[in-house]
Amino acid sequence: MKQIFFTLVAISSSLLALEPLESSTTELLEAKSKYILRKGDTNKDGKVQKEENVRLWRSGARFDKNKDEGLDIEEIKIIPEDSIDNPGKKLLNVCYKKTPQGAVYLDFYFPDKDISKKKPVVIFTHGGGWVAGSKAKAGVKPFNEVHRALLKDGFCVVSAGYRLVKPGSGTTMRDCVIDVKDALRYVSAYKDELGIDPEKIYTFGDSAGGHLAQMILFTSPDILQGDPELAKYTFKTVAGVSWYWTM
Repeated sequence: MKQIFFTLVAISSSLLALEPLESSTTELLEAKSKYILRKGDTNKDGKVQKEENVRLWRSGARFDKNKDEGLDIEEIKIIPEDSIDNPGKKLLNVCYKKTPQGAVYLDFYFPDKDISKKKPVVIFTHGGGWVAGSKAKAGVKPFNEVHRALLKDGFCVVSAGYRLVKPGSGTTMRDCVIDVKDALRYVSAYKDELGIDPEKIYTFGDSAGGHLAQMILFTSPDILQGDPELAKYTFKTVAGVSWYWTM
């Protein structure tokens, strides 16, 4: 889908140290593809075969352009990521800060009829036990349907990625909370360009993301600070939903 890029005019000097409000899709795809290949290519032949990653092969087999029954890095790059199926504007893969473990990203989705300059915001935090998952889950059933309804009603939906607690990464659950709070500080910093109201933040997450949604909702915006350039920006949470189910 076409991505919308924002031209920022007359940015104050206080914003110059922030990550820019623009898509970083190329950089993110490069990093993700290298990671998938590194983790999945167990026999080190330069491609991920079905027996090495059945789940990846299920979604990516049709992108095996040379029909060698393996996915190389260029084929992995073109496997599309899920996103919310909305008719309004969107800005995907925005880097909101950089950490020792790598950059973290978020996606913006704007209402079907974007007429308000003070839109309320729903921030979605994905599940995965703090060790897996991605912001793309916002576009997967049943979350896509929920977000579509919110966008139709005039909300701006933000799906926030965060560092995952991988062995040896040095990342903790506390870092996950800090990241999603920094995502909201970033959103607040660009409130005028985005046309949102940082005093009307609603949280929504599933499973481990439900924990993060509650942490955003019930802790002060001033605590659990991360990036020092984002610390000066604040927000106010109004309500939240934690979603969890068993199969």
